[in-house]
Amino acid sequence: MFSRHYLKVDIWFLRSALAWVLLVIALLMVPVSVIFFWLRFTILNTDQFVKTLSPISKNVYIIGSLSNNLSKNFFQNIDAEGKIREALPDKAKFLAPVLTLELKGFVAEESRVILTSNAFNNVWTKVLKTVHPKIINILTGRGDLNVNNQGEVVLDFSDAVSRLQKTLNNKGVTIFNNISIEPQVTLFKSGKLAYFKSILNFISVLGIALPVIGVLLIIGAIFSSLKRLQFLFWVGIGILVFSAILFFIIQIGESYFVKMTGEIDAKAAGALYQILTDSLKKLSIEISISGLIIALASKFLPNNRFIKRYLTK
Repeated sequence: MFSRHYLKVDIWFLRSALAWVLLVIALLMVPVSVIFFWLRFTILNTDQFVKTLSPISKNVYIIGSLSNNLSKNFFQNIDAEGKIREALPDKAKFLAPVLTLELKGFVAEESRVILTSNAFNNVWTKVLKTVHPKIINILTGRGDLNVNNQGEVVLDFSDAVSRLQKTLNNKGVTIFNNISIEPQVTLFKSGKLAYFKSILNFISVLGIALPVIGVLLIIGAIFSSLKRLQFLFWVGIGILVFSAILFFIIQIGESYFVKMTGEIDAKAAGALYQILTDSLKKLSIEISISGLIIALASKFLPNNRFIKRYLTK
């Protein structure tokens, strides 16, 4: 009788300890699981990918940065100040630097007008819908590479450049007519295709595996506990807390993102970060709410046969 009593106590202790160990592991996995699930869903799903990135073409800071970069491309392959100086009479040649600055501002403003137009927004959305399946097919081995002379897979903004050249020409600015400008955004170098394939496979597998493992661990923790209904309350609180931690990490991550993208204007980089992480923040909030619902439900669940049988042991 004495040994049986201690054996029963030991089993209760081990079950309780196992329940808490499983729960702690599951809760530590929550932020990572949410991130990988979000990455998988955003990267592999074209509709979600387009929904995530389409606001880029409407953000004033990002468009401002793009228009400045676009206008800079116009002046990289031409001595604008020299051409203006040649066109001026001798007594007015000293105005060449000032007029060059004015011209740069004018080109930047015209490019901003083009990039904020509905036509560009429609083109941007269409490009995303067209390019995303091709990129995924390339990374999954079901498509062919389209690369430039430097071996890079790129997004081409030549249509916007062509429109800007025509606009400038129509307004009397003809010095850019004979220069070739093809601003492109490099997605990745073709030589690193295997590297990006492995990353995509990694995200694809973990985006499903981690959430499933986390859910199984929580279920195992609940059924290992001695007082399941009371334990369910702490499951909900844990999910709420760790999802809130993830939201906080996302918020403070903006400053690090801005530092990493040093070549981009700080406000544009910050706006880009907010756009990219908006759906992740919403997901973390939804999971926090689900944790709160679980915690509250554990206190107000109806006293029916199922509850008595499975959750009150």
